[in-house]
Amino acid sequence: RIFSPSRLGGDKLVARAEPVEITEIAPEEDRLERGSLLHLLLEHLPDSPPQDWPALAETLGAGPQVLAEARAILSDPALAWIFAPGTLAEVPLSTPWNGDLLLGAADRLIVTPDVVTVVDFKSNASLPAGPDAIPEAYLRQLGAYALALEGIYPGRRIDTAILWTGGPQLMAVGADIVREALARATNP
Repeated sequence: RIFSPSRLGGDKLVARAEPVEITEIAPEEDRLERGSLLHLLLEHLPDSPPQDWPALAETLGAGPQVLAEARAILSDPALAWIFAPGTLAEVPLSTPWNGDLLLGAADRLIVTPDVVTVVDFKSNASLPAGPDAIPEAYLRQLGAYALALEGIYPGRRIDTAILWTGGPQLMAVGADIVREALARATNP
């Protein structure tokens, strides 16, 4: 059987959250659509010059508010290393897991000779106070990516992080935390 790392159970609601100011989008499907469009922009815009971003955003179906959010993330100097040339977007990953297969795609992968960093984008309307408040489902997802990357890059340290797009805020998550979360998941 095949399981998606994003569907390994666990809560997806942010506890002890700080609200983030996001443009007014109320219905759940609109928030999901906004998140999907933002993911698309963060996948494709880094490979294009900034002057081409509005036309590319329009082609992808993203409006000016989503483009502004993507632009804020991509122009943040603290996040530049995540989107630098040579980094990888939407990387397919698979690994055996409990006699089945985990199959998914990592939002961003940064590979160096010593360290592989996987970054997952989350566009929640709230940010957790810290790594201990990250929802279980997100930790399990990162654990699945780390497990796959350990098999692909043996001997390299695997780092995991979440980019909370509403901040934007990059939050590193310790390897032990994501491994333990994946261990708590059971095949449905």
